[in-house]
Amino acid sequence: MKIILAQTAGFCMGVKRAVDSALEHAARSPGGVYTVGPLIHNNQTIEMLRERRVTTLDESRPVPAQSTILIRAHGVAPEVQESYKNIGHPIVDGTCPKVKTVHRVIEKYKKQGFAIVITGDEGHAEVIGLQGYAGNAGHLIKAPDDVDALPHFDKLCVVSQTTFDKI
Repeated sequence: MKIILAQTAGFCMGVKRAVDSALEHAARSPGGVYTVGPLIHNNQTIEMLRERRVTTLDESRPVPAQSTILIRAHGVAPEVQESYKNIGHPIVDGTCPKVKTVHRVIEKYKKQGFAIVITGDEGHAEVIGLQGYAGNAGHLIKAPDDVDALPHFDKLCVVSQTTFDKI
């Protein structure tokens, strides 16, 4: 048997979908595409996207007219997406379908009065988005020891950052 080691691994499904969507919309959008946060953590891909009019949004500068806003694969809190929509820019939701599933679970159980415990990396873009969906019902745990600090809940829903592997 011969084993061949690949030089590159490619993107996960959610990032590939978001990159493809960014390129597709950049080709049609008169003002280019601005992503809410970096679309991917890969400098070569970021440079390729920039060459094709896909840029990470800079909060200190206004988004040019006729630009499209792309929500990256990690997703964002609902109020963040709504704020860009209210400005009048077309919004393309590039949130990974797996992350969107977690958003829907949070929405469903939050409406039913459940406390939402999120396992994930504090400050990670996906976790920030999940916390936005959970609102005041949300509680973040970063490690098994954090469980002891949680209050008692009558109804509990546990969700996780899709790439979290520490618990």
